[in-house]
Amino acid sequence: MTPGSDGKGDLPDDLWKSLTMDQKERYRCLWGLLAAEPEIRTGEITREARGRCLLRWLKAETFDPQRAAEALRDHARWWIRYGMDHFNINDEFDESGPVFVCGVDLYKRPVLVAKPSAFRSRSCTESIQIARRCVYTVQRWIERMPLGVEEGVLLYDAHGLRPCHVDSTFLRELMSVLNRHFPNRLAKILVLNNHWTMSVLWAAMSVWLHSDTKDKIKFLGSDFEDGCLAFVSTTHPYLEYAIEAKKRGHVKVAHPRRLPYTFCWCDLPVAQGETWSPQSTQTAKTSCDPWVTQPNQKKADECSVEHSTVVADRDDTPFLLSL
Repeated sequence: MTPGSDGKGDLPDDLWKSLTMDQKERYRCLWGLLAAEPEIRTGEITREARGRCLLRWLKAETFDPQRAAEALRDHARWWIRYGMDHFNINDEFDESGPVFVCGVDLYKRPVLVAKPSAFRSRSCTESIQIARRCVYTVQRWIERMPLGVEEGVLLYDAHGLRPCHVDSTFLRELMSVLNRHFPNRLAKILVLNNHWTMSVLWAAMSVWLHSDTKDKIKFLGSDFEDGCLAFVSTTHPYLEYAIEAKKRGHVKVAHPRRLPYTFCWCDLPVAQGETWSPQSTQTAKTSCDPWVTQPNQKKADECSVEHSTVVADRDDTPFLLSL
């Protein structure tokens, strides 16, 4: 795909008009840099609308086309090394995991729920494997977003949070990936059931957060209903669960089910021999999992990294999460 004579490519008119002349020129420059030296082709590249992808990364790099081009190439290499095209669909966490997709918000965007109290690990290797499954779950959350939507709301339920749930190995693995490879995906973070005893744990966790991310956080405490209603309806399944759990106290309440998976985040080919468009909603609903590599589809670069493999090349420097 080329940016065309007007230089905007497949970028929607409203997004194109929102850019300044200088930003448009930097956007065109990014197109040119990647045309001259493209990133490795991955499953994500074949699925995400090109214009939106480039603009999102360009914004993440403060409209520096050279840095954005390098970040995209690095992201593609990471995608293959991490095995993102070859996770098993069962690796996505459901409602029993530390993170899962639950319901939609007022704008029909899928909602991501984090339950740190559900984190359980017996070793560093297991912590990394849990973090990798969280990364895959975040990707599946993104794929559920309606066409044209690039960010969503995170409900962070601090109920039951204890020091054992603040695992440095898990946080390092998860945050380093989210910071580098999932920019500008969070619109708001609503923290439920936080209390004053959480201050020490929060101090340990907040070192991983970029200042931009901290600005998106809203602490709602135990009286979270009104704060949540600015983003989700009264019938949102997790809000209903949280309200019921608060009423019952120590009586266990069943978590709401995970939102069914429907791939709908772009209008580009889904897999070999298939096409995707906003009109092909029936294909989206009937396809069991269009993200999974088809049996006759060669693995990108014959990636040998399986989803359970521990990723190396990490150092001891804390990464800042900026989503």
